Amino acid sequence: MMEKYGSKRLRMKKEDVKASIPGVLGKADMIELKMCLDNVNRLEEQVRQLNSEIAELINEIDVKRISKVPGLGGGLSISSDS
Repeated sequence: MMEKYGSKRLRMKKEDVKASIPGVLGKADMIELKMCLDNVNRLEEQVRQLNSEIAELINEIDVKRISKVPGLGGGLSISSDS
């Protein structure tokens, strides 16, 4: 049953993970673990989105700075369709 809750970040073999868990996980435990994993995945996606937004903003700032340099910025423009 634990196989469907695997994670890309899991470094241990599934057998090692199963052996390290004392006792048996009940249905409520599995639900709680799945919710935790869903939260981790959602937070990782939000971090990816924020990193992308930051990269775009940094790029805009760099283009604005370069466009003010005589001889370099004449043909540069910033697209606002993002």
